[in-house]
Amino acid sequence: MILLIIFILVLLFLFKKRGKLTPENFMKKIKDKDYDYILDVRTREEWNEGHHPSAMLIPIGEFVTELPKRVKNKDGTILIYCRKGIRAEASAKIAERLGYTNVYWLDGTYDELSKLI
Repeated sequence: MILLIIFILVLLFLFKKRGKLTPENFMKKIKDKDYDYILDVRTREEWNEGHHPSAMLIPIGEFVTELPKRVKNKDGTILIYCRKGIRAEASAKIAERLGYTNVYWLDGTYDELSKLI
């Protein structure tokens, strides 16, 4: 019975969506200064409408080429957000494929995040 419980816990750990954070948990990492980089993967126009003051803009269309140039530490903690969460998740997966090991994305909207700032 104990082996079955351990097996189930291991499966849950392995298949958990790693890196996905609620707006509250995303903001907690920011407030606790538990990050090295905050990346905004929206367009320049969206950025100009408002952004987190510590964020660096790397639009998703430039992400593959700009990330390695601007984020040298592949083991640093990276927080990624966009307007709805779709581009943030895609960017996080790209970052992981490029060898970045500590990547988190906002599973929510920028509006939700901005209300917590």
